[in-house]
Amino acid sequence: MDLFPKSYNRFKLTKFHLWINLAFFILLFISISSVRANVYKSVELTTPNIITILIKKTKTPKIGIMGALNEEIDLLRDDLKKPIIKTIAGRKYYSGTLYGRDTTMVFSGWGKVAAASTTTTLFNVFNVDMIIFTGVAGAANPTLNIGDIVLANKLYQHDMDARPIYDKYIIPLLDLIYFHSDKDLLNIAEIAAKRFLSEDLKTEISPKLLAKFFILNPKVAIGTIASGDQFVTDIKKVQALLIEQPTTKAIEMEGAAIAQVCHEYDKPFIVFRIISDKADHSAAINFQEFVKKIAAYYSRGFIKRLYPQISN
Repeated sequence: MDLFPKSYNRFKLTKFHLWINLAFFILLFISISSVRANVYKSVELTTPNIITILIKKTKTPKIGIMGALNEEIDLLRDDLKKPIIKTIAGRKYYSGTLYGRDTTMVFSGWGKVAAASTTTTLFNVFNVDMIIFTGVAGAANPTLNIGDIVLANKLYQHDMDARPIYDKYIIPLLDLIYFHSDKDLLNIAEIAAKRFLSEDLKTEISPKLLAKFFILNPKVAIGTIASGDQFVTDIKKVQALLIEQPTTKAIEMEGAAIAQVCHEYDKPFIVFRIISDKADHSAAINFQEFVKKIAAYYSRGFIKRLYPQISN
């Protein structure tokens, strides 16, 4: 005997289904909420990293320019737009826009300590992304002439000698002799230097003045640069250095220290050197006049050619 009408059975069945459906939707809502929470948590954790990467890849690099002599950056400083000057540790840092690029430039002073200190300040205070060092150097390689350009592909400190604990030339703790330039930056620097010599040099500097300093057919050389806290003028010292480091093309007093700081900060650099005297010192020149009337124009011309090639 059917104790309930059919309509009542249908009602119970329908009510049962409603409860099942309600339970299903409640569980579904809880599941979706949990997934959303996890997604938001994931986004919250990963978004800063993504943004940092995007900014790093898309921002225009800020450039630091250094010269060991005031005269080496005088013309560049004159071209700096809206300069802001900040003095730190006795050095004046000039920040502004140079040829459309955010730039801070500074006269570092002579020697490795001055160069390293200045480079560190450019990174820590002015937040530059790369360093361009420009200045004069003496030739070590006999094929180089006055007015030639040397771009360092690697640098070392010729006066580093921690024997017997470390082998000669090795930087303690880093276990390195050489600090290498960024290959991409070096490639565009070479193009810029060659274009300056072939297309701009004789309009920037009069042929008469070039001849006065024995600059006839200047060239660009890529190679090793040695740095040390010595103004090397002894031919015998140069020859002894070449026996141990035969790839050395030029000798100066700052580049390897800058390169070491850049290595430690993981920042790219270019060391651009204008040869001011031959390895055998066979052509005597007025050094101060050379820096002011030749090297300064080389530096400005090179930077003008280089800046448009530096990608964002």
